[in-house]
Amino acid sequence: MINYSITNRQFTPSEIIEVRTLNSANIGSDHSLVLCKIRRKSLLKRKAEPIYSEKLNVELLEDESTRNLYKVRLKNNINKTPITENNNPDEAWTKIKNNILKAAKEAVGTRKVKKALSNNKIFWYIDEVKKITERKNKAFLRYKTTKT
Repeated sequence: MINYSITNRQFTPSEIIEVRTLNSANIGSDHSLVLCKIRRKSLLKRKAEPIYSEKLNVELLEDESTRNLYKVRLKNNINKTPITENNNPDEAWTKIKNNILKAAKEAVGTRKVKKALSNNKIFWYIDEVKKITERKNKAFLRYKTTKT
């Protein structure tokens, strides 16, 4: 069996530690997955820049004076940019949203929060899909272990 490892860099033979064929890996093909361990000599580890997002300080709305300030600012913003009958629903929604956000930023302010990486979950990978995938993988392993 010939094992090929395709990379976007050129490696010297001294950098390649081990090459293996993984027959049990399910890659959706009749080919086998090749695992290649490589020792890089001059790679610098870079620390990823944290991603920040702005959040409103909604906790401050528990205070009565801050809540009243928000109500006053919201009324003023609505009076400055009223919604007329000529506005279509998208324009009306945009005005309402902008009024609420502007009043909230003026009354309670914002804070910077690190964006959590766990929010990047795959929303379509539900339990049903997980069970089907597990059944498929078990069937594939049975197929690989039986001799024909």
